[in-house]
Amino acid sequence: MIKRILLLLTIYCVFCFDSTAQLLPDFFEKDNKIRIYLANSIVGKGIDTNILNAGKIKPALHYISLLTNRYELVPDSEIEAAFKKLKIENIQEDGYSIRDNKMTAFEIAKEVQADRIFIIKLEQLVNAIRVEIISANPIDNNNVNIGEGIAVLKLFKKSDGMPYFDPTILTALQRAFASVENDSLMFINKEEPYNVKPAPSIVIAGIDFVNDENFTNWELFNNPLINSFEYSEVIYEAIYKNKNWVVFDIESRDAIYALFNLFLIENNVPPNYNELAALRKFNIEHYITGKIERTKNGINIILSIKENKTSSNEIIKLVSKEVFENNISKIRKILEDLANELVNE
Repeated sequence: MIKRILLLLTIYCVFCFDSTAQLLPDFFEKDNKIRIYLANSIVGKGIDTNILNAGKIKPALHYISLLTNRYELVPDSEIEAAFKKLKIENIQEDGYSIRDNKMTAFEIAKEVQADRIFIIKLEQLVNAIRVEIISANPIDNNNVNIGEGIAVLKLFKKSDGMPYFDPTILTALQRAFASVENDSLMFINKEEPYNVKPAPSIVIAGIDFVNDENFTNWELFNNPLINSFEYSEVIYEAIYKNKNWVVFDIESRDAIYALFNLFLIENNVPPNYNELAALRKFNIEHYITGKIERTKNGINIILSIKENKTSSNEIIKLVSKEVFENNISKIRKILEDLANELVNE
């Protein structure tokens, strides 16, 4: 793994540069801030480059450095000056400068006195945005860390339904940054919406509908397949803003299943082995499930968070409530309340 990462650090590095940059002195004055050299920004799986590109990463990283006041991004002018001093040729291609790969990112980082070398990768799965940061120490080639951050698109334009990517990319990058720097509370005291922290991903899986034909029929059991999907949406809407979890929306969850040829997912039964295995492939190690069961006096609603591990489906937390009134609106409200109780500490 380390060899693969080091190899990435020697590949072409892509940036836009100011053509008016002047050669700086041999020694760059440095304050006490941790300096980051962004060696490369990469777009990966699921990215439509006509809409989204790696150019979104650098401004977001710069903004994060301002939020923390402990880090700074090495300016383009300093990097350009280092190229000139090291006689690295800039080859213009599609508006970007591509450096000669004879000089590694480690040597460039040392020249600009960087404390970190970052390679950042941006990926998308429907409404889920993933950012991965590979961070290397310019002095110690074996000191490499990896951080991951995921956020789900929530804001969409009324005109054409297109999402606003920038806030979601920033949130995912903040989570990856805090993770790779091993400081989960880095942004916790910032103002909304920047007070984010690394959080585990979770999906809403099947809710088991258990009817009893010996009792008077309740409306929600008339079409459990449709009702269970609607109730999954109710749970998502209730908890998607929670900061303790990254909650995948149903569309993004189903896209994961589709990648493994799992179609026509039934939301009114518990998730099966294949569904859970597919989620694990995307490092989703928790899921919400539950049961809506007909009882003599009404129904019992149970929601739980479970581990999604090969050897364990342990219940992390469970909440429940009995309902005695055959009222769809009231059941929806109780589901919302239980979902909030479930994900809050």
